[in-house]
Amino acid sequence: MRRVDGGCRPGLARALVCPGHLASFLNFHLHRRKAAVFANNHGRAFRLIIFHLRFPLLLFLLRSLFSLTLLLLTLWTLLKIAAGAYDLLATPSYFNDIYANWNMRAKVFYEERSLMLDIPRTDVFYFGGRVPSYPLTVYLTKVWMAVVAGGWSDAVVNSLNLAGFLALLALFACALLRTVSLPWVIVGVYAIVSVPLTLLHGVNAYSDVLMAGYAFAALSLLFRFLQEDDLALRQCQLRILSATAAAMIFVKSEALLLFLPPLTVLVAFAIFCREHSRKRQLHDVVVFLGTVAC
Repeated sequence: MRRVDGGCRPGLARALVCPGHLASFLNFHLHRRKAAVFANNHGRAFRLIIFHLRFPLLLFLLRSLFSLTLLLLTLWTLLKIAAGAYDLLATPSYFNDIYANWNMRAKVFYEERSLMLDIPRTDVFYFGGRVPSYPLTVYLTKVWMAVVAGGWSDAVVNSLNLAGFLALLALFACALLRTVSLPWVIVGVYAIVSVPLTLLHGVNAYSDVLMAGYAFAALSLLFRFLQEDDLALRQCQLRILSATAAAMIFVKSEALLLFLPPLTVLVAFAIFCREHSRKRQLHDVVVFLGTVAC
């Protein structure tokens, strides 16, 4: 465009002096002096007019292609989620850690109406069996869902994990929407759904997707805590962040070793970077550690 402008501007200046030439070129009937001033001083606006007059079809095609691409990404993302959800809800659980741990232990609690603590420790079904060290939150939630449904159903209890996956995607989309426009949110959600490990855990009855939701919520709140200037809002975000971090302990016991230690270091670093008062720093650290410990 610079080369076109450099080559055309002298000729345009002479052509625009003549009202007849100007009328044939742009259908603008300008005075000779105004035409010269327009050509010399408003070359940028003139190039814009020429661009819109000469290339409207190109602009329309580019906009249409962009909109079509976003539509296809959205439909493909929804199709992958729907296909995974159908496989999760319409077929029995068959992955080893699902039917031999998460669903089996919950089903034992449901069928026996007991935590199975009154049998010998050597029994394979003691405390539900398989991994008795895991917290009871996920298992008992599935038991509650089966009780509400009136009977045990893999489709019903597995819907908990699908809801967790959809909640994770909603959290991710809302976090992106705070910083970027909607087209980039669509691209971001498409990218995270396209990660095989994320999609695999999202449409299966593993509890890792629930842990991922809590971890992402905590990190998102930590990011907002660093950006927020209002003290009251920072304190609110810190308390929700602390509660979210504490909730991870009730999903999987790995949170005590794999998630909480690095998150605690990040929160402490953010507090000492964001708060300048020693009293405020100590207060925030106590709030976080106290909430997690409780």
